[in-house]
Amino acid sequence: MTMTLTDMWLLARKIALGIVISVVPLAILSGGLWLTHRHADGQRQKQQASSGKVASHAN
Repeated sequence: MTMTLTDMWLLARKIALGIVISVVPLAILSGGLWLTHRHADGQRQKQQASSGKVASHAN
């Protein structure tokens, strides 16, 4: 039994859908982590700017 053109087209669509289903959540997760990291850095810089430079240790 050989695969027809319709069978190959259906298989290609299923593979493409599987790739999309795998990549989209990873993109959402990595984008959220990137935005969270960027937001945290911005908050940290604001806090340092408003409090002035504080020595990390005193002698």
